[in-house]
Amino acid sequence: MFTRTIVRGYRSCVTHPEILKRFTLECKSIPPKIKQRYLIWPIGGGWMKHTNHEEKKELEIYGHCYDYGKADHRETMKIIAR
Repeated sequence: MFTRTIVRGYRSCVTHPEILKRFTLECKSIPPKIKQRYLIWPIGGGWMKHTNHEEKKELEIYGHCYDYGKADHRETMKIIAR
């Protein structure tokens, strides 16, 4: 079985269940033949703090999700760095 880890967040979503709900709604546009091969499942959560100034760009990943547990922050950083 093919798996893919996706890191997702939205400024308008306050909680991890809200993020999952919005992402799931976005996936409705995927054709049914393709979508039937995928299962969307949260494997953890955390928080991201961005600073995006011209002279200094930083990303801090920290914390955990009370609903889904802690994501692997090292793996999250690897995915974002791609």
